[in-house]
Amino acid sequence: MNWRKLALKNSLGNLRRYFGYLLSSSASVMVFFMFALFVNNPAVSHGYMHETAKLLLQICRWITIFFAIFFILFFHAALIRSRKKEFGLFLILGMQRSQVARLLFYESILLGGAAILIGMGLGLLFGKLFLLAMSNLLDLSVAIPFIVSGKSIISTLLLFGLVFLLDGIIVSLRVSRYTPKSLLIGGRETQKPPRSSVMLAVLGVALIGSAYAMAIYMSEAFILNVIPIISFTIIGTYLVYRQLIVFVLQRLRRRPLKGRSLLIVSRMAYRIKDQTRMLTLITVLTAIVLTAMGAVYSSMKVLNVNALRENPFSLQVIANEGSDLPLSGWVEKEMKEWNLHIDYHVETPLLIGKFFKDGRDFDTWVIADSEFKKLVEVVRLAHPSIAQYLKPEESPEDGEAKLYVPHPVFMGEFAPSQQLKLEVNGTKRSYTIQGQNKTTRVINFSNIDPYTLLVVPDQEFESLNGEASSAERWRSYGFMIAEWKDSYPMINGIKEELLNYGLDEGKVYQSDTISSALGAQQLFSIMLFAGFFISILFILACGSTIYFKLFTQLDEDRRQFTALRRMGFNKKEVSKVLNIELLFLFFIPFLFALIHSYVAMIDYDNLVVNSISPGTNFWFAFYLVVFITFCSYFIYYLIARIRYVRQIWQ
Repeated sequence: MNWRKLALKNSLGNLRRYFGYLLSSSASVMVFFMFALFVNNPAVSHGYMHETAKLLLQICRWITIFFAIFFILFFHAALIRSRKKEFGLFLILGMQRSQVARLLFYESILLGGAAILIGMGLGLLFGKLFLLAMSNLLDLSVAIPFIVSGKSIISTLLLFGLVFLLDGIIVSLRVSRYTPKSLLIGGRETQKPPRSSVMLAVLGVALIGSAYAMAIYMSEAFILNVIPIISFTIIGTYLVYRQLIVFVLQRLRRRPLKGRSLLIVSRMAYRIKDQTRMLTLITVLTAIVLTAMGAVYSSMKVLNVNALRENPFSLQVIANEGSDLPLSGWVEKEMKEWNLHIDYHVETPLLIGKFFKDGRDFDTWVIADSEFKKLVEVVRLAHPSIAQYLKPEESPEDGEAKLYVPHPVFMGEFAPSQQLKLEVNGTKRSYTIQGQNKTTRVINFSNIDPYTLLVVPDQEFESLNGEASSAERWRSYGFMIAEWKDSYPMINGIKEELLNYGLDEGKVYQSDTISSALGAQQLFSIMLFAGFFISILFILACGSTIYFKLFTQLDEDRRQFTALRRMGFNKKEVSKVLNIELLFLFFIPFLFALIHSYVAMIDYDNLVVNSISPGTNFWFAFYLVVFITFCSYFIYYLIARIRYVRQIWQ
C-alpha cells in the first residue's frame, strides 16, 4: 500500500472525527467564494453600489480568509492532539517519524481539497440566492445576474490552497518532533492539582469592573478608552476563569459534598484550569458577535429616524430669487407622472449672510422667526415619528438670534454663547445668541451649503432683506412626499434637469431624503448581511472549539468512568455528570459574553443612539441576536451531549 492510499484510508477511517472540522472549513470556503462571486460580478463592479460599500465587502472577504487561517490551523492541531496514541502505535510498529509526517501531510492536503470542493460547490448552489438577497437588501431596481467569474474561482483556489498547504506543513513538522513515549502516554501524565490566587481573582473582577465603568460612565471618551476597555475585559475574563471560578470550586470541595456533587466539582476544577484559554477565546468571540450584530441591527433602526432628522423635506430646492426656475408646477407634474403625492408644499424666503467666529467668517442662511416656525410645523405634521425632536422654541427678542447647526453630535460646540456679528451686503449687525441650538433641521443637510441657519425676529429679517443684494436673496421650495421612499427615480430626473440651471455651480441647491437614506441603507445592509455570514463562522468556531476539545479528553474520561462503574456508578448517573459539565462548558462562556456585550450596547446607546436619536428603542434587535446565538449553542450542546455520552461507552 503506497502513501496516498494509506492517507486516503486513514482519512476515511477518521471521517466521523473530522466531520465537524470538514464542515466548518467548507463553510469558510463557501462564504469567501460567495463574497467573491458578488464583488467580482461585472454588474456590481460597474456601479450598482457605492465605493464605500464595495470596500466594506472587500474587507469582509479578508476577514473571512484570516479567520479561516486561524480556524484551520488551530482546530486541525486540536484534532491531531486527539490522535497522538494512533501515531505512537505507528512508530512502535516500525514507521519512521518522517513517514508519519508525510502521511499527515497527504491527509491534510486531501481534507483541504475536499473542503475546497465542497465549499465551492455549496457556494455555486447558494450563490444565486445570495445575489438575490443582496439585490433586495440594496434595493436595486434590477436583480444582480448570476455570473461565475474566473477571478472568483482562481482567487478561492489559490488562497485556500495555500492555507491548507501551510496547515499540512505545520502539522507534519509538529508531529515529526514527537517520540513514541510522548505520543502514547502524553495524555496520561499526572495532572497537577488546580491552584488559585485570591489576589489574582480579585484583580480579574476589578479589571472587568473597571472596563464596565469606563464603558458606561465615560462613553464620550470612547476613542481614548477603547483599547483599555478591551484589554481589561480580556485579561479580566481570563483571570475570572483561571482564578475566581477555580477558587470557588476549590472552596466547594471543602464543604461536606457527597457522591455525584463532589465528583462534578472536582472534575470541573481540573477542567476549567486546563481550558481557561479556550473559554476566554470563546467568550471574546461570542461577545464580538453579539455586540457587532446588535450594533448593526440597531444602527439600521437609528438610520431610519436619522435620515428624516437630517433631511426632513422629501425634496428641497433652494434657488436665487432672480432665478427663472419654473419649479413648483414642474415638480408637481413630475410627481404625477411617477404617481407620487404631495402632502405639503411650502415656500420660504431666505437670505445668505456671513457671521464671524474666532477671526473667521462663515456663510449662513438667515430666516425670519415666523417662517422658521412654519417650517417646523410642516415637518412635525409630515413626520410624526420625529415630532419628539421638534421642541417648541421661544422667539428671539430684539437684538437676539438663534443659531442652528447640522446634526449636533458631529459638530461639538460650534458657537458658544456670545455676541455674533452678521454681515449682509457689507453691513454688519450684532446679535446675542445663547449657544447653538440642537434640533431637527428645517433645511436639509445634504448637498446644501451653507449648513448653518440663523433665526432672527421678523422685523429684523424685513430690515435685512431690504438691505440685501439680489445675489443674497434666495427662496426655499420644500415638498413633503407621502411615498418618499419610492421617489428615487423621480428625484434623479429632477437632478438632471437642475444641472441646466447651475446645480453644479452653486446657483441652485437641491437635497432630498431618499438619496442620503439609500446610500447609508446600502452600507448598513451590506454590513448586516456580511456580518451575518461572518458571525456564522464565529459561532461555528466557538461551538467547534468546545466540541473538539471535549474529544481530546475522551480516552481519559473513558478510564475514569469505567473505574467509577466498578465502584457502583451506573450509566444514568454518569450521563448526569457529563450533562452538567457540558452545560457549564457551553453556556458559562455564553453568559459572560452576554454580560460583556450588554455593557457594550449600553456604551453604544450612550455614545451613538442617545446623541443622534434619543429614545430610539433598539434592544429588540439585540435580544434577537442573543436568541439566535443561544439557539446555535444549544444545538451544539445537544449534538455534543448525544455523541460524547455514546462515545464514552464504546
